[in-house]
Amino acid sequence: MAKGETEKPEGGEPALKVGDAIQVEWYGSWWPAEVVSLRKDGRVKIHYSGWGSSWDEVVPRSRIRTGGEAIEEDEGGAVIHAGPVASPHLGQPLPGKPVSASTPLKAGDRVLAEQYGSWWAAEVLGVQDGGRVKIHYVGWESSWDEVVPRGRLRLEGPSLWETLQGKRLTLYFGSDWSLEGTLVEETGDYLVLSLPDGVTRSYVTRQRVVYFEAGEDESPPG
Repeated sequence: MAKGETEKPEGGEPALKVGDAIQVEWYGSWWPAEVVSLRKDGRVKIHYSGWGSSWDEVVPRSRIRTGGEAIEEDEGGAVIHAGPVASPHLGQPLPGKPVSASTPLKAGDRVLAEQYGSWWAAEVLGVQDGGRVKIHYVGWESSWDEVVPRGRLRLEGPSLWETLQGKRLTLYFGSDWSLEGTLVEETGDYLVLSLPDGVTRSYVTRQRVVYFEAGEDESPPG
């Protein structure tokens, strides 16, 4: 389905289109996300705002809410935060790196902003004299905009696969199928591997990878 086309509503659910800002339920909380594509079976591929594409997933409509109205709890008991919604880190260490006084920032840069002990997806609106930064929380109205010190900001980190570029990987797709090679890049839904012969490149759908093993760094063949 092309960008801008809408999904046909079923069962009274609001129509969705590629690029729509939504909220997605994950382990009892709602996270800001964007519609990437619409599947024929009614499921939706989504991207979590402010996070690498390795976090993208395909979810049923039952895990999606439209609009940004904040209430304490929905009928299923899932908490909805009253304010900017924290991006999910799924129990992993926070990605990215701190923003220092010398870190170049400009309007439109994506960052993570600390508020009340949690980190939120945000966008730089401008840098003020003295180095403080005006930010907009992704998916929320401008009334949430604020000026923050750099100590409350982190740069968005690379995706999992980006951190593994140049490493020897063994990708497993099931109990009896695996592929070994050096990861060259992640492009869209595909991982590009340089195979051991140093000439052949294989394009692998990353969603089909069950698990992987990583070896030492290698310089990808030219």
